[in-house]
Amino acid sequence: MKSRQSSQSSMKTKGSKVWNDSLLKLHPIMKDIIKQHPSLNENYICIICSSGQLKNMLSHFEESKSHKKYMEQEGMLVINKEFVNAIKTGGNVLVSKTFSNSKIATEDSPNLENERAQHNIEQKELKMDISQFIVVQRFPYTLSAPLLNFVKKLLSKYSIGSLLDCSISRTTVSYIAKHCIGEVFKEDIYSELKCSPFSLSLDETSDKYGSSFLAICSKFLQKDNFLEPQTKLLCILPMDEGKTGKMLYKAIKNKVLKNDAALEKNFVGIVSDQAASMIGPYKGVAKRLKNDFPYIVATNDLSHIYHLITKHSVKFYPSQTLQIIKDLSNHFAKSCQRRAKFRSVQKKK
Repeated sequence: MKSRQSSQSSMKTKGSKVWNDSLLKLHPIMKDIIKQHPSLNENYICIICSSGQLKNMLSHFEESKSHKKYMEQEGMLVINKEFVNAIKTGGNVLVSKTFSNSKIATEDSPNLENERAQHNIEQKELKMDISQFIVVQRFPYTLSAPLLNFVKKLLSKYSIGSLLDCSISRTTVSYIAKHCIGEVFKEDIYSELKCSPFSLSLDETSDKYGSSFLAICSKFLQKDNFLEPQTKLLCILPMDEGKTGKMLYKAIKNKVLKNDAALEKNFVGIVSDQAASMIGPYKGVAKRLKNDFPYIVATNDLSHIYHLITKHSVKFYPSQTLQIIKDLSNHFAKSCQRRAKFRSVQKKK
């Protein structure tokens, strides 16, 4: 009698429906498919089937047509079988109380081994395709893991049909980057500027069609890093009404500082080239801004000064030296991988 009770107790322990996430370590991707019910410990939720009160995970994974169809579409049948097999041998997981370990199926073992071998081959081919894509596109090797994680995210978020039907062009990406992603980045930078002293770097330029633009970068201290200032592009403003000191002043006041007291309080400096519209002693944009904010510091951009020095001095360099410099520049300019390696050498130095 005691032996029978002991056997029943053992069976209950092995088949009790208590949530155990140890099986998810077998395939972490299963965390995106099943999860524990928030209030009913004996139930679980199948995310892909929107089933919230299922008690027998084994029968659901083995018999549910909608579940198996989804796993087949996503190329996860092998993972599904391995997960089912782990349920059968895993002890106290979500298995029916009447389930006995003696019922573990063995007839599918050869097929499972073949599918696992095929799965390993596909994994190697997949890695080859990803590596080839990175090399052909001249992406840095450090992008391999983020790229694969992004692909997995797309597969978990969208159906295969949606991905196959999707098409995107350079124009679409440019529009989204400018009007959606760019605006979010700008809001993040402005929130940082309201919490840190900052300076503005101005540079006016024209394109080949004659249109004028004002590029504005901001240098500030981030909340989590007060040791190293960060420089980020804030905006590029079209100067259709002209590029005089007065027009530049209006653009900064209305479109950058926006008459925001929090921004004006943290505005401490301005850097520009030596154009008259920038540093003119009476009508330059620096002078106009200092009239409104006497405490700011206005300086010349050293990079522009060094550029002018270099531009005039290279005329006296030997032609062979200049050719070596051009060849080195071209060597690193044509390859992301070479630039990444060059940066890593610079950091070591």
